[in-house]
Amino acid sequence: MKKKAPKLETRKLADLVPADYNPRTISDTALAGLKASIARWGIVQPVIVNKQTGNIVGGHQRVKALQALGATETQVLVVDLPEAEEKALNVTLNNQHIAGEFSASVLDLIGDIKLELPDLDAVTLGLDALVNNMSRFDVPQENKNIDEDEMKNTENECPKCGFKW
Repeated sequence: MKKKAPKLETRKLADLVPADYNPRTISDTALAGLKASIARWGIVQPVIVNKQTGNIVGGHQRVKALQALGATETQVLVVDLPEAEEKALNVTLNNQHIAGEFSASVLDLIGDIKLELPDLDAVTLGLDALVNNMSRFDVPQENKNIDEDEMKNTENECPKCGFKW
């Protein structure tokens, strides 16, 4: 069975219907970071709306941020799914277990970003929190100068929470 490609449209925010089952919430701090991101770069990931139900499938928090910024419309990607498929897609889009993890190289990348874009509000965008979160995982000194493939074969464990990587 061939699936129809989603269609990109512009819609008024007032016409978008949040799914009442949406399992994702956002803290005030995270919402501030999302608003700062949207203010700087715009919506680079469209909101996803289901044609069959009219519900937002993905992008509830982006819609909140846009509304808080005073926007009146946004780009949406329209999918055409039965409600059960819509719910499965919603959970999949919000599933942090399939989002992957940052490698330790993200710390260098954030350092480069902060040097090259000194006007970037790293605190509001959560970059500093990410650095603090990553640095709590003590990478042993002997692993700091090995290549990425060797790191993949080295097991580390956070002494506080027991997370292994």
